[in-house]
Amino acid sequence: MKCIPAIVLVIAALASAPVGAQESEAVAQAKDAAASWLALVDAGNYSASWEQAAGAFRSAVTRQA
Repeated sequence: MKCIPAIVLVIAALASAPVGAQESEAVAQAKDAAASWLALVDAGNYSASWEQAAGAFRSAVTRQA
């Protein structure tokens, strides 16, 4: 019976490992998307940057602005 807490800890550790990997991938994808969008803005390609922006951004800022 003393080994049950240890087994629970091992299972919890194994179950949480993929979540960390998925989060890291999501963060990497977000950074890549942000860098791509900023490159468009830096290049003065405002129309394309507006098209690639999130819906909330497009709702707040018109294409012409």
